[in-house]
Amino acid sequence: MAELGRRRIRRRAEHDASREASVAKPPKEIISIRRGFGWEKVAHFQKTYGLKDKRLAQIIGIGDRTLSRHRANEERLDPVASDRFYRTQEVVALAARVFEDALEAMQWLRRPQPGLAGMV
Repeated sequence: MAELGRRRIRRRAEHDASREASVAKPPKEIISIRRGFGWEKVAHFQKTYGLKDKRLAQIIGIGDRTLSRHRANEERLDPVASDRFYRTQEVVALAARVFEDALEAMQWLRRPQPGLAGMV
């Protein structure tokens, strides 16, 4: 009887160990979002696509002054703003693949979209 109990415990330990080994680490994008994107990445995106401060702040959901403070202090974005920034990058990258030109994609993204009730 004691031997049966030991086998069960050993099997359970092996099962738990294999389950822990199979738990995947979060993708690097999720880690970056949780840590917050650094200002240099945000500044590069803003410069590449010619976004004004007010529009960039609106896209990532922060105030104009907060954006200015991030720039001045080279602070990281918080996770919520980082998530919005990451999603914006993904949408722009997808549009650039479709249009085969990043600037043309940005022009299209800036126009009111009928499928979104005229929103930009």
